[in-house]
Formats: sequence, C-alpha cells, structure tokens
Amino acid sequence: MNATFLPLSRVSLLLATAIFALGPPNPSYAQTLCQPVRLTASSPDPFDSFGRAVAVSGDTAFVAACCIFASPTYVFSFDPRTGRWIETQLLSPSDLQPGEDTGRALAIDGDVALVAAGHVHEDDAGVFYGAVFVFRYNGSLWREEDELLASDSAFQDGFGAAVSISGDVAVIGAPLHDDNGANSGSAYIFRFDGSTWVEEQKLLAGDGAAGDFFGGSVAVLGDTVIVGAGGDDNKKGINAGSAYVFRFDPVGPGSWTQQQKLLAFDTAVVGSFGFSVSISGDAALIGALLSDDRSAAYVFRFDGESSQWLPEQKLVPSDGAAGDQFGRSVAID
Repeated sequence: MNATFLPLSRVSLLLATAIFALGPPNPSYAQTLCQPVRLTASSPDPFDSFGRAVAVSGDTAFVAACCIFASPTYVFSFDPRTGRWIETQLLSPSDLQPGEDTGRALAIDGDVALVAAGHVHEDDAGVFYGAVFVFRYNGSLWREEDELLASDSAFQDGFGAAVSISGDVAVIGAPLHDDNGANSGSAYIFRFDGSTWVEEQKLLAGDGAAGDFFGGSVAVLGDTVIVGAGGDDNKKGINAGSAYVFRFDPVGPGSWTQQQKLLAFDTAVVGSFGFSVSISGDAALIGALLSDDRSAAYVFRFDGESSQWLPEQKLVPSDGAAGDQFGRSVAID
C-alpha cells in the first residue's frame, strides 16, 4: 500500500471535509462550516441588479451587475490565507455603451470565461445584436481575448441568452432565432483554434417549431452539448418543454449531430422542462418550472452500453408549492 504525505494544512482541510461529510458531532460545528459569504459590489448602483448571473470555477467567481449603465462584471478570488473572497478585478467588455445589457449570462472554465451582452454590435443599417466576450486569465489579470458574434445575426435573436464553456468549446444560445419559425431558437458552437474563436456549427432542433425557445439554456462538457427548449410542444403537452443532446464525432462526419431528445419521464403535467440544464460526467440535470403545480428537476444518467441518456430520478423540494419555480436554475458537479 502506497502512502502519501500531505502538508499539515492540507491534512486539516481533508479531515474537516471528511468530518462534515460523515455528519458533524453537533449542529453548531456544522453551522460554522456552512456560514454563507456575502459578496457585494465595490461600486454599487441602485439599478445594477448585482448577482443577476454568476459563475464559479475553482477559486474564482464571476458576478454580473446589469443592466442599464453598462455595469462591469465583478471578479472575486478566494484567498486561502485569510479565508475570504476578495474582489480582484472589474471587467468591462469593449464596445459597450451606457444602457446596453451586459452580464446577461456568464460561464467560466479554468482560465477562460464568457460574458454575454445584448445590443453591443451595430451593423451598417444601425441594427444592434447580442455578443459574447471571451476573457482569458494571463496569470495576473483577465484580458479580453475575443468578441463572438453569430454568422447570421438578426435583430432580437437573443444571441447570448445562455452560454457555456468546456475547454476550447463554447456554446451560445439564441432562443429567439427564427429558422424553424418565430422564436424557434438556435445554438452556436465556437471552438478556439489556438489564436481565435471560430464558429464551428449552428445547432437546430431536428423537430424545431415556432415558440420552442431552443437555446434558452445550454450546457457543454467535452464532446457533449445539451440545449434546452422550454417552449417545445410535445406528447407531454403544450409548452411542456424538452432538452436536446448533441454529440461531436471527430472521426465520422466531423460535426455535431443530435443524439437524443429528453422529456420529463413521469406522468405529471410538466411545463418548461429544459428551462435550465447542466451536465457533469455521465449525469445531466434538467429543470422544469411546472410539474403538477410543483416545480421539479430531473436527473438523467448516460448508459454506455445503450449510448442513451436514461431517466434516474425526479427531484422535488419537501415543502414545494405552486409558484416556487424550483428548478429555474440548476448546476451539477
């Protein structure tokens, strides 16, 4: 049996984590470990809506403040020496003007982050579109690396309503796009080629229709993308919602293809399934805002033998009630 020796501070942290996971000996100890930390803006404005969007990766947290004065996105870093989260930087994407909607969606993976903004790109006709700004950490500061725009941008497509990033792949939702009918929605895949971010493919639902809002939520992990369509009408009912799984095949077609369509797997009346989506490892979590007058979230797990995402469990709060909107946002790790 191999032995690994850790510094005392690391051992203490692991012991504290193990004790808490097994169940603390008294409630006061648990309360000490679970004390919430309140983050506040250094230069708040009463119209900022600080906290509208958040993203965390490791010891870095991004918090958006929007929407009417081109408010910056705040970067906080955890300082292990003091045990505190410290504001370390304010990010203001280029091209922003007062009144433009910045920080509508955020995503971060390691040293790369996405900050979505509306009304930041003006074409020759004077029409504004959404954009997503890429920031990369250079070891000391986050620097703007690129500005992502849809190749077929149109007015009020909602490009940037949802964003996700995994490694060199970013997925951006545009739920108001009209390729399959008004507000049918779409999602865009961008890939970093070593110097710039290039649009790789535009995703559409195989059975997309008007009012689906495909792209209202997105999640990417490696070669798998999940796109929510909270307004999809299907066998579960009007606006029951769905989520689509796409997988990248680098050997075969060299493109992203629709692998599966996920629906709520119980008999409940469901609404807006796919309003939120998240993926980690072989598990996916899908939020639904209405399920028999109580909101819910659904867990799916990928089965390697069948190459299918199979239903695993429906999550509901013990004190759920109509209008709670449990599942409005979800995350899984």
